[in-house]
Amino acid sequence: MPIGGWYHATKHALEVLSDALRVETKPFGIRVVVVQPGAIQSEWSSIAAQTLRDTSKGSLYSALVEPMARILNHYPNSSSPDVVAKAVSQAVNGRNPKKRYATPMDAKLLIFLRWLLPDWAWERLIAAAIR
Repeated sequence: MPIGGWYHATKHALEVLSDALRVETKPFGIRVVVVQPGAIQSEWSSIAAQTLRDTSKGSLYSALVEPMARILNHYPNSSSPDVVAKAVSQAVNGRNPKKRYATPMDAKLLIFLRWLLPDWAWERLIAAAIR
């Protein structure tokens, strides 16, 4: 998502690190699992929205920040943290855990759309979402 490149880069780095660790630790019987959460109810989104507004005030970015801040303040269809806890429980207690658990449905949908759509279509979709 726009304005969150620095945040998304850190999450992607953790995902890549986890993929490498999965291969490195397999000979020792250690399984590495990635949980990919989508929109979850928490105070994070309102804190992020306020931080965006505060740090972009008077800058060229303020016009791009405001739509993102509105989305964050009204995080649409966010799910209970219980869905993440359930995914973690499945990973920890499963006999053969999956390598990735995307939850809730919005995370699964966005991952699928990013895979499915060419770059130009994905970028148009994101641009339309923040208008």
